[in-house]
Parts: sequence; C-alpha cells; structure tokens
Amino acid sequence: MNDRICLCLSHPNIAKVLEADATETGRPYFVMELVKAVPITRYCDENDLYTATRLGLFVQVYGLKSR
Repeated sequence: MNDRICLCLSHPNIAKVLEADATETGRPYFVMELVKAVPITRYCDENDLYTATRLGLFVQVYGLKSR
C-alpha cells in the first residue's frame, strides 16, 4: 500500500514522497524530500506578476491542461 500511495503522489513539480507509513497508533504520515525554494506566492509577488501570468505559472507547476 505504501508504494501505491507514493506512486499516486508522484509528480515532477512537487517534492518527492520518500516514505508513507503509519505510527503505532495508526496515524498515517508522509516523509517528503526537503526542497529549498521560494514559495510560489512570494515569487509572484516579488516579480510583480499579473493575474494571468500567475495562473499560467499555476497551470505549469501543477500540470493542469487547459481546455
């Protein structure tokens, strides 16, 4: 099941899931790689991106397809 969870959460534009498991009490947890980067919202603000450009970046990062 852990491999299935990691595979479902696999995406080239987000941090990789290194491990998925549960504590002794049954609470699930994920261990993800650390990505040192500027938050996307701060990047947009610091670069004065217009709304359309921000949305385009969002589409690119999250792999959405436009209709």
